[in-house]
Amino acid sequence: MKRYLIGILLIATVSLVLYIVADSLSPGTFANSVNYELNISIEELVKLIEDFKTKSPGFCVNNSYNLNDHRDGYRYVVYFYFEKEGEILYTYLKSSGKEKTTWALVAVKKKNSNDWLDLNEELSKKETIIRIEEFESSILEFFNQKISN
Repeated sequence: MKRYLIGILLIATVSLVLYIVADSLSPGTFANSVNYELNISIEELVKLIEDFKTKSPGFCVNNSYNLNDHRDGYRYVVYFYFEKEGEILYTYLKSSGKEKTTWALVAVKKKNSNDWLDLNEELSKKETIIRIEEFESSILEFFNQKISN
């Protein structure tokens, strides 16, 4: 009987360890996102984004979409509106250390659509590259300059 209990305990322990290791190695919810590492804490970056949106209201999503920047578990979700393209970009921030933040570009939503299109999955490679370039030149470049100053 004792050997039987030890065997069950051993199997349960090995299963738990494998589950934890597999979970830590999994790509996560947004495996196809484009990630950028910034040398700034998530709290400071959120403040910079709020300030940016106050000074550049054209990048704010219209209230009719009911999409507000918000904390979602360990992530901070941020939306940007691109009026010319009529698109909303879905991004999130995730702390990756005390003074480091991962900024992920996840999906795009067309103005008159209810569906999010994931980068590198539901958008073609060409469309994904266009969104990445828009994000980098219109938004990321601004924050990289703020952070380096």
